Amino acid sequence: MSKTSVIKKPSYDIFISYRRHDTKYHTKPIFDALEKAFGKGHVFLDIKSILPGEKFREKILDALHESNVLIALIEKEWVATQDQDGQLRLFSADDFVRLEIETALSREIPIIPVLFDQVPMPKKEDLPDALKPFTDYHAIEISSTRIGYDIKRLTDAISIHLDKDDEHTEQEPEEKQIITKIKDQLFGSYARLLVSLVIMAMIIIATLYIMTPSAHQDYLTKGNQYLNTGYYQKAAEQFKAIITHDPTHQGANIGLKKIVIHQMIMDSKSTDIIEKEIQMLKEKNPDDPHIDLFRAELFASTDQAQAISLYQQVIQNHPHLAEAYFALGVIYQKKKDSQNALLMYQKALDVAPLNIRYLTNKGDLLFRSQQYDECVTTFQNILKLDQHVLLTYCDLIHALRMKGNMKKAPTIQKACKALMQSEMNRDLLKKLVLFQARQIYDAHVAYRQHIRTFWNDVSCKNK
Repeated sequence: MSKTSVIKKPSYDIFISYRRHDTKYHTKPIFDALEKAFGKGHVFLDIKSILPGEKFREKILDALHESNVLIALIEKEWVATQDQDGQLRLFSADDFVRLEIETALSREIPIIPVLFDQVPMPKKEDLPDALKPFTDYHAIEISSTRIGYDIKRLTDAISIHLDKDDEHTEQEPEEKQIITKIKDQLFGSYARLLVSLVIMAMIIIATLYIMTPSAHQDYLTKGNQYLNTGYYQKAAEQFKAIITHDPTHQGANIGLKKIVIHQMIMDSKSTDIIEKEIQMLKEKNPDDPHIDLFRAELFASTDQAQAISLYQQVIQNHPHLAEAYFALGVIYQKKKDSQNALLMYQKALDVAPLNIRYLTNKGDLLFRSQQYDECVTTFQNILKLDQHVLLTYCDLIHALRMKGNMKKAPTIQKACKALMQSEMNRDLLKKLVLFQARQIYDAHVAYRQHIRTFWNDVSCKNK
């Protein structure tokens, strides 16, 4: 007769509330860190804590009534997530995120909203009445660029809440209380000094971690990668993150200088001044590929033959530089050399396959070249990367029409027409079509239903 093993029921202290599609890249690192800090079986995460065959809702409620702290992971779609009928899920009584927050509010346990990458705290007016008190809780921000450090701050905050809970729940006998009081009087000063020293040491260690050369190198590498693919604003953010801690960092300052030169070229500043800046930078950094790229960029609008020669030289010396292929493709397209332009766009995408700028130019040129099959595929690939690039939907309509696929085009056209006929003013509508859909959605509550309807009608699953 086999013995039946008894599985010890976990005793949860911490409940993690999240939306799977919204925080999928951050949830596991946080769960792993909290489980490491507080012990296995003390942190509840549905996909880790509920076994196949168990009742999902029942297990959620059991864990909620057992836990002493709830953390709510919030990214940009936390409020805007919709159900299959296009309704906001937070306004549905069946939404598990709503159930979790409501239950924690009713139990009056500590709730820590965790905001990722500068996502703002939800506003009261965007939440159902039952969740409005949620906005009164103080949040903690976590950045992808310093996630380890920020998770440590989260862990420390949870520890404080759990310690407070232990103080309220433990009832000591009178004799034990007297002994404890005597010990506190004898050793209180020593304990406070020790705690202070430990906290100071932790601050010093955390500061050293942020300021380490390896952390600087990570920022520098990412910044240069963004330069390679033409994302200058994102590159600037990486370089500025270094300079915040080390204003004299040579690599970061050079990176920002290169972005300034690029902006001078875009603003059509004096060619002589730009040439001088490029030459000074070249003398200090003779092997820097971006400096050669800027020199070619300087001639792109005035001497195309010279620019082509310079770009080809850059590509020969630095074949990993996607922006050089792309810029050369733009010149070929201006010269109406579609074959070479498409070749360069594809080479840029071979290096950076998820770059929307490169895909957009390729799709536009494929349309102009009447290569509609590949054009449709390219536009659909853009929408898989970012469904909010509304201009691509308009391009896709035309491509589908020219391809002869009239079953898909009318659905998209109908959504475009409905949006155009909405009460949204012309300036906002123009911005919406020019790649600023997310900003409009976040800033103007009155237009959200129009935009959500549009996105639903033209989402990739309808194509």
